[in-house]
Amino acid sequence: MGRTGKTFEFSWWLHFRKGNNLGESWSLPERLGPNINVPIWQDVNPALLFDNRTMLMASRRPGGVGAGTFDIYVTTRSHGGADN
Repeated sequence: MGRTGKTFEFSWWLHFRKGNNLGESWSLPERLGPNINVPIWQDVNPALLFDNRTMLMASRRPGGVGAGTFDIYVTTRSHGGADN
């Protein structure tokens, strides 16, 4: 999260454990792609589901159900790591 003037700009980042053991090191944080980090859309409240691949979030993106209201969006990471 960075502060620009009187507003805040949020960026979502991801990092993960490199192995299955608790003692394994973590990866360096990677910024989530441009389809998620768009400041004017107000993406908020991310929630990762139990499958560790599906994320829900609320957003005021264009094309939602109500103008100016938050809609719920879902994204799923493929097994290869690409965003869908």
